[in-house]
Amino acid sequence: MESRHDYLRAVHRAAAPGASLFVLAFAPQPWKIEGPGPDGFTAEQLSETVEAVWTVEAVRPANLYATDHTAGAGSADTAGRDSEGRIAMPGFILIAHKNGDLGR
Repeated sequence: MESRHDYLRAVHRAAAPGASLFVLAFAPQPWKIEGPGPDGFTAEQLSETVEAVWTVEAVRPANLYATDHTAGAGSADTAGRDSEGRIAMPGFILIAHKNGDLGR
């Protein structure tokens, strides 16, 4: 968790005054995938993580899409698909802006 805050602080320092931050993150997945993969965030977890450094304006549901050319172990066979066959995964888009200096 601390590495997330370190990253957000570094981006904040590098950003211009009034800059916007957009984060597209996975939601917790309803299916089990063997092997490595994202844990996902609830909307509340995402907002709480980012608002420690940035001013959060909105968190909205969003979809993340990927192509899957292999159907081996760990593939997202149980995930939803869009009309073009891409894997459709639930997530969130967070919109925030830089408001002042961190003073840290």
